[in-house]
Amino acid sequence: MKKLMIVDDHRIVRTGLESLISDVDHLDVVASVGTLDDMYTVMKSNRTIDLIILDLKLDHESGITGLIQLKKTWPKTKVLILSGFIDHHLANEAMRLDVDGYLLKSTNFNYLLQAIDRILKGDHVYDDQVTLLKNDDNHKISAFSNLSHRKVELLKLLCLGKTNKEIASILGLTEKTIRNYLSILYKRINVSNRSEAVSYYMRRRDV
Repeated sequence: MKKLMIVDDHRIVRTGLESLISDVDHLDVVASVGTLDDMYTVMKSNRTIDLIILDLKLDHESGITGLIQLKKTWPKTKVLILSGFIDHHLANEAMRLDVDGYLLKSTNFNYLLQAIDRILKGDHVYDDQVTLLKNDDNHKISAFSNLSHRKVELLKLLCLGKTNKEIASILGLTEKTIRNYLSILYKRINVSNRSEAVSYYMRRRDV
C-alpha cells in the first residue's frame, strides 16, 4: 500500500481527490492539508509518505517553496504537481528542481492514476504542454549563454512583474538575497534598474 498526501488550499479539490483515490486498493491518502506548514508537520510525523500531490498556487504561498523543502529534506518522497493552469516560469522551475510529475487538474482521472503509478515506479510524467514549454525555454536560454541559469531566472521573473518578495518566495530565498542578486545582475548586463533589465531581456529573448 502506497501512502499519499494531498496539498491544496481548495477543500473541494482535496475532497474530490481523496474520494476518487480511496477506491484504488493500492493507494492510501493518509493526509490532506491546505498549507505548507501543515504539510511539513505531516512529513515530520510520518516519514513514510511515498508521494505528495502538490498544488503550485496555494493561498499566499508558492508550491515551489514547498517543493524545494521537500527535495532538500525528504528526497525519497515523490512529488506530483497538480495545477489548475501552466505558469511558464513555475513549470520550468519545478522541472529544474526535478519534480517527478506535472499535470493539470483537468487531466483525466484514469490517466492521473496511471501517472501516479508510473511516478511511484521512478518515472517522470509531464503534461505535453509542460514538456513543450521546457523545450522552448531551453531554446531561449541559449540567447543568454553568457549568463548563469539563476540570472536568467531573475530576468524572467522581472519580466513577469514579480516583486522582490514574490521572487524570494518562488526561489526559496530571502528578500535580502534577491536584492543582492539583482544588484549583481544589473552590473553584469550593464543596466541600472529593473525596467532596463526587462528591456534587455525582451530584446534578446528571440535572438
